[in-house]
Amino acid sequence: MHGGLRLLEILDFRLVAEALGERSLLSDRLAPHLGSPVPFLSPLTRRVWVRAYVGVGIALSDALGSVLGQRGKSPRHTHLTRRQALPACLGLKRSALVGAVQYWDAQVDGASTR
Repeated sequence: MHGGLRLLEILDFRLVAEALGERSLLSDRLAPHLGSPVPFLSPLTRRVWVRAYVGVGIALSDALGSVLGQRGKSPRHTHLTRRQALPACLGLKRSALVGAVQYWDAQVDGASTR
């Protein structure tokens, strides 16, 4: 279950809205017991343009979900400082990390559907 974040990069707003709608339908009405929010962390290695690029895309996804009434159970994204992101990004070179953006999508418990 996903909100179509990757589709924003190709500007396919119709499919983003459809993906958000399906996620909301599954997580809110059809099978709330099978889906749950899951956090994703996008590490940032550039101070300005990468944070803006990633942040704007995720903010747009959050906004579309809110406008369409299809946020589901997923919280809004947050920007993390380098200090906040370091514990979650242990595999990255410490000096390369400048921060991160945490966003939420949803996952389905596939084992419960069989």
